[in-house]
Amino acid sequence: MSHGLFYHYFKSKEELFTTLVQDVMKVSYSTIDSLYHAPGSPKDKIRLLTEAIMLTVYCLYLKRDSKKEKL
Repeated sequence: MSHGLFYHYFKSKEELFTTLVQDVMKVSYSTIDSLYHAPGSPKDKIRLLTEAIMLTVYCLYLKRDSKKEKL
């Protein structure tokens, strides 16, 4: 992405960072809220939350890194 295009969408790097954090928090709150209202014991809900977090980490970081290693 060029500098010009970046600054077309964001006023600064800080604005980009703030936007990213806000988006991640919205998804996190949504996931937690859906698990809170889901059936099951608290232990089941914690397990599901842990699985969701691990899947996110895998998809965002580990899976991407494993593709780089194959290149």
